[in-house]
Amino acid sequence: LLQNIQIDVSDFDLEGANFSLEANNISLKDKYSLDVKSMSTYYEMYDDHMTIDKLKFETAESTFDGDVLFEYNSMEDFQDFVNQVHITAEIRESDLQSKEIQIFSGEQFPDFKRFSLTGNAEGTVNQLQAEDLDLNVGASTHLTGNLALRNTTNPDSIFINAQNIKLNTQPEDVQFLYGLFSDSALPLDV
Repeated sequence: LLQNIQIDVSDFDLEGANFSLEANNISLKDKYSLDVKSMSTYYEMYDDHMTIDKLKFETAESTFDGDVLFEYNSMEDFQDFVNQVHITAEIRESDLQSKEIQIFSGEQFPDFKRFSLTGNAEGTVNQLQAEDLDLNVGASTHLTGNLALRNTTNPDSIFINAQNIKLNTQPEDVQFLYGLFSDSALPLDV
């Protein structure tokens, strides 16, 4: 349930089932306590793709700046989004709070952590390439490089191919990251 919705839109264009708009500012609260203070973007939706350019939003604890393109054969592909919808994303200087991410994922993270992220991604959720990744997680984990991710929605068979990776971390952050993908605990001396 959305509450306190305020929308400022310009350049709205509707042609059949296709439309585009410039969202100058959107703010709202939802039933899960997500408070979107401001959001702006250029959005277009067509039979075979959806473009979300210059997406900027700020919530109570997160900020995001990026461009996202979703490509699909038809809207029916969204029924198997993780395998059928191709994503191309450029993420600029974004800072996300895990407790706000879990609102959308349905997953309960082991501890609330902040993610800072820049980089590019392309592919489906289950076959994703991330390049020029610069990721900060938790107290002191910093990862840069390129990742190829396979089977991301199946923790028992996830595959990560890392190239040109630089990683600095500490045990508490390793425990947190491992907990995102597994129900079992790591030994305490990791």
